[in-house]
Amino acid sequence: MYSRFQFHSGLINGRGRFYLTNNQTNGSPLTKFVVQSNQTFRFRVISAGTLYPFQVFVQQHQPIYKVASNGFEIEKEPVESFIIHPGERIDFLLVAHRTPGTYLLVAETLVEAKRRNQYHVAEAIIFYNTSQNKINLNPAKAKEEVCLTTCKVFNCPFEYCPATENRKCLSLNDIRSADPNSHTEDVEGNAIEHFFNFAFPGDKGYTPGSVNGHQFRPPSVGAIEHLDSVDFNCETCNATTICQCTYAVTLDSPNKDEIYQFVLSNIGNGSGWSHPIHLHGHSFCHENGIW
Repeated sequence: MYSRFQFHSGLINGRGRFYLTNNQTNGSPLTKFVVQSNQTFRFRVISAGTLYPFQVFVQQHQPIYKVASNGFEIEKEPVESFIIHPGERIDFLLVAHRTPGTYLLVAETLVEAKRRNQYHVAEAIIFYNTSQNKINLNPAKAKEEVCLTTCKVFNCPFEYCPATENRKCLSLNDIRSADPNSHTEDVEGNAIEHFFNFAFPGDKGYTPGSVNGHQFRPPSVGAIEHLDSVDFNCETCNATTICQCTYAVTLDSPNKDEIYQFVLSNIGNGSGWSHPIHLHGHSFCHENGIW
């Protein structure tokens, strides 16, 4: 499990089914996407969840093609599926090349739920407008895709898939930008480093999220409008005490044109939990990831 919060059901554009068991649903309506045979369609998947990563694929449509990540174009490459984390956006191309009918767009969590007779998923219908059959508004769950040859899974949070699955993981280390607005030469040279360790330290029953041992406490005033009135004092923090304060790292004005390298880690007391991280208001270049 990823946390104490149990997954119940997922929604795609506001619609989704609740699985009472691994196979039985409540029959709620699903969002529909209509496609035309032998045409290519671009989908943008936005993960508006708060915790769980999802593995996304289209039933009986291998491969799909990854083409963008978080609003930036990347080199087009065929993949069987991709994994999306909270706050992320991934664009893919779907070629409608199958027998016209009803298929499912599937986003399944990485949690092993089958042993508990559960199915953690968000679904939508892919329907061919040339189908001779009526749309199936309550299709059976999609069967697990079988990779007869090695399948590629994009955006893995781990280095390897189980050997029995015949799948190869692609991380951000394995892709190249194809975005015309991406200028990697702008971030070449000496960088000012900052280290941020994300973890959930504390005693049993009280493990608040923290950055560098600081649990963030929102300021009592609007920080943008009244920056001088914000109390950034974190002097009571130390290596063994859980600290609550308005934690801030200042990038000094004289360094506004400098290159900054943020090293993110999940180590020490309280490590091991799934912890999505995103950066507001800025674009960045991904340097390296180590598992």
